[in-house]
Amino acid sequence: MHKLIPMVLFFVVFAGAIHAEQKGLSDIYDALRLTLPLGLRQTLIDSKVSTNIAIAEAPYQVRFLAESQGDVDSQSVSAMETSLYAKLSILTADKILPLTDAAEAHATIQRLAEMEAQLDRYKTATTLYFRALTAQEAAKHTARIVTIVTKQQAWLKNQIAIGRNKPSSLSSNQLTLSRLQLQQAQYQRQKREAMFQLSSLTGIDPQVSLQIPTTDLPAEPSSSLLYQRPDIRKQQWRIREVAAERSALSWTPWPQLDVFGRVTPQDKEAQIGFAASWPLFDTRERVLAESLLTSQYTLENLTLQENFRAAVGELWAQYDTLRSLETEYQLAKKTVTAAEAQYKQYQAELAQNLVTLLDVLQTVNGLHETQLDLSRRQIAVQEAIALFPITTLGQLPNE
Repeated sequence: MHKLIPMVLFFVVFAGAIHAEQKGLSDIYDALRLTLPLGLRQTLIDSKVSTNIAIAEAPYQVRFLAESQGDVDSQSVSAMETSLYAKLSILTADKILPLTDAAEAHATIQRLAEMEAQLDRYKTATTLYFRALTAQEAAKHTARIVTIVTKQQAWLKNQIAIGRNKPSSLSSNQLTLSRLQLQQAQYQRQKREAMFQLSSLTGIDPQVSLQIPTTDLPAEPSSSLLYQRPDIRKQQWRIREVAAERSALSWTPWPQLDVFGRVTPQDKEAQIGFAASWPLFDTRERVLAESLLTSQYTLENLTLQENFRAAVGELWAQYDTLRSLETEYQLAKKTVTAAEAQYKQYQAELAQNLVTLLDVLQTVNGLHETQLDLSRRQIAVQEAIALFPITTLGQLPNE
């Protein structure tokens, strides 16, 4: 009989639930991508920024570099800004586009805002996926522990019947069993809630089983990748919009004539008039408006610098978190290896009647708990890897 017990326990420990259909994270992204308007999806693909960026092409970047390096005085920076102001350019899809007008800049800002909204949807879908996955795996491991504790319950009843154990141990074991069953029900509810939300966002079947991704840790990123973030690019285009508004204030030595008129057929009357505007004589108003836009231009530059510095800090903080989670996961794998070795040792001792079945069952219980901890850490690593390009770099998955 004892020779059969290890085989049964091995099946309980390592056998997994079989599902008719499973979905991976890439399936979720594919389903979410189908919900994007076709034109917007193409815009997001076309609007990617090259990682090879010459960041000294625009005035605000000249100032940013000069101030960060501390080797150029403010007068030289102002001179560079003045010489470059008339040919202000912005970094976009793999090339530097010349300044056109404020309307184009405003339209681009709106498209980038739409891209931010779509990235938020991908972030939400990713978070819901891993929330459901965590609950699914927790419920799975808890079900295995429930099976072991149930076997303990049957064994204790037999031991009490023959007078080898006291009834209080059975009550304690029953309390443990009830708590585990409650936890299992809570995990199942948490998965259903997350899956229903994910289904409403992507249209996938909420009853499917989810797979744990196996994506490797990304390589150390470059700070230049931050220029493709929608919030950074949106601020760049905001600078360009202000510059276009400022350039539109340039005066002309010739007056501008406007003709207006009105015709009244029933009275057989017609009125016609002329209006003239001459920016040459509107110097005060023009200078005031230009001064305001110049101040706004400077403020927008400072905002871009602050946003970029904050993005750099976020980039390295998130990457450090990634590496820390990966280290903790590798250490947890060693803990599971040790627990598996202990379980196999108890199996051998049980065959020699050196330990009781209860000892083996408790060892199996501990093994399942370490496996549950390992599963949670693995999911945490994979979630951080999946969210890193979306939240930190502003990249769409699989594009």
